[in-house]
Amino acid sequence: MSPPPAPRRLAWAVFGQIDIVAAAPGRIIVSDRTKVIQPLETSVVKSVRVKDGDRVQAGQVLVELDPTMARADTANVQEQLQAAASEAQRTAALLPALASGHPPSLPPDADAATRALLQAEWQDIGAKLAKLDAEAERRQAEAATVQAAIAKLEATVPMARQREADFQRLVDQGYISGHATQDKTRERVELEQDLATQRARLAEAQSARHETQQTRAALRAETQRQLGERHAQARTRQQQLIAEDTKARQRERLTQLTAPVAGVVQQLAIHSVGGVVTPAQPLMIVVPDSPSVSAEVAIANLDIGFVNAGQMATVKLETFPYTRYGTVVAQVSMVSADAVT
Repeated sequence: MSPPPAPRRLAWAVFGQIDIVAAAPGRIIVSDRTKVIQPLETSVVKSVRVKDGDRVQAGQVLVELDPTMARADTANVQEQLQAAASEAQRTAALLPALASGHPPSLPPDADAATRALLQAEWQDIGAKLAKLDAEAERRQAEAATVQAAIAKLEATVPMARQREADFQRLVDQGYISGHATQDKTRERVELEQDLATQRARLAEAQSARHETQQTRAALRAETQRQLGERHAQARTRQQQLIAEDTKARQRERLTQLTAPVAGVVQQLAIHSVGGVVTPAQPLMIVVPDSPSVSAEVAIANLDIGFVNAGQMATVKLETFPYTRYGTVVAQVSMVSADAVT
């Protein structure tokens, strides 16, 4: 029969704890992560302002790319935007002017070109309306002249009829020959024909005047409709171009690659002016001046179940043997769900 265990060993076996040590390889990284400098699009290198090992500040220009294409695009969008804004201002001024008949007015900040175009367009619209107004007035004057002639004939025809009747009585009584009546009959017929002709001319003049007035109203309505459509299209185009202008300016700004953070330049991949870079090509990295670092380690699947956020850990650096320089105390900040085989 074996002897009973010593009391101390028995107590330790019941209450003691054994640490499970999980060793995992990894690397030291800056907490802010290394920043990769990449171009947005294919371009030509205009200048390289840094070299490996240079310390840079946040916002400092590192590489300048050729801005010719980007500036041309920005200028083109600006020109189109200015044209759309001018169109919107002009149509906005012409709509109420056409409705009221008063000359259009522009905001004080409108440029000279917009004012000149507005004046020319208003004069063109006014000339078309004035031409129709003049035609209507001419037809009105013609109708007034014809009405005067009709009034005169309407007063003359009854007298001609009376003279014809008087001569006819004299003929019937035998005082004069029948040939004398023919002149009066011819005079009466001519006057009646003239009256009918003038009445026809009056109807024609009134119809022409009414048609001219309808043409003027149609022209005004069509011009109003076109101005409304142009204004809506100009406003829509203006909004589209504002967005395009923002993108064009951003492209132009991105021709200067700047440091996102203060740090040290490393892994510079371009050294010559005139070289071509492609979109997302890594040109260099900037290692941030971070006051803290982290250890990124890969723990095997058989050990990961024993590791939790908040646990204390010991970090050994291969560069500095721990038997001589010691270890670094750390704390687990996060456990990833990635699997490591």
